[in-house]
Amino acid sequence: MKSLKLITLFTLCLLLKATQVFSEESSAPTPAASSNPAPAPVVVEGNKTVKITEGPVVTTANGVRVETRTIETQPLQQEKAGSQTRHFEGSSETKIENNISIDGRSPAFGAIPVAASPAAAVISTVATEALTSRPLSVTPVAGVTAFQGAWYNHISNRGTVGLIVDIPIFSILSLEAEAQYGRFNISYSNYAHNFNQYSGGANAKVTLGNGLFQPYLGVGMMAVYYEGMANTGYTSNPANQMVGAGQLVAGLDVNLLGGIALGVRGELLRPMTNLAPVNGGLGSQDAAAMNSNFGRILGTVKVSF
Repeated sequence: MKSLKLITLFTLCLLLKATQVFSEESSAPTPAASSNPAPAPVVVEGNKTVKITEGPVVTTANGVRVETRTIETQPLQQEKAGSQTRHFEGSSETKIENNISIDGRSPAFGAIPVAASPAAAVISTVATEALTSRPLSVTPVAGVTAFQGAWYNHISNRGTVGLIVDIPIFSILSLEAEAQYGRFNISYSNYAHNFNQYSGGANAKVTLGNGLFQPYLGVGMMAVYYEGMANTGYTSNPANQMVGAGQLVAGLDVNLLGGIALGVRGELLRPMTNLAPVNGGLGSQDAAAMNSNFGRILGTVKVSF
């Protein structure tokens, strides 16, 4: 009887304990699922955080390889001394670094501060491509000039020489500064004389290739100064005359070793402004010649730096 009482007491204790454990587990709060995704991983360096994002690798048509990465830096801001950091504040800084490889040569990463967008990286890449594929060049030229119009067969050219400086702008576009000199003889039934022609101006040029053969086209404006012309018929008009002309250019360069290219170049000029007056008197032939179109055929030697 005494043993039965002990067994019954022991069983009641077990039931009470089980009930207590079950009630505690039922009342325990269930952790709620987080509605916010985990923040992007960052690296803490001292009192700032650094986040590095690797960009896609871009290879241009000229073989320039650009690797881009974005570095975002933000300082840490604490609410009070001794409290835990709760958020990032303060002025942030974003930089884009380009690793540019040209023909297998790769300079070190260079940081470029970015104000609003990665446009600075694109501009830097285009400028680098222009300077590497289209370097600054100086081109001496020599050839002949031929006039058109009614008096073309009365004018002979004793030679034309000049110098052209080619300044790359971007990719295939460049700016030319050009100066030339020609010595001429003009002859009619009643008189003959020599005269000089000086010209200078600028052209916008498009180069259509970067290989062995480099054809190009250009358009520009030239100032053409004639020295030693006969009087055009007005006593107040000087013998010398400045004419403004539009110019079309076409040519071909053949690349050699050492940054030297040999080529041929054609130019066609059309007088457009400040034309010489013609009244049919003595010197009207000279005035008509200055107002006529003329072309040049030139041999070129381009030296690139």
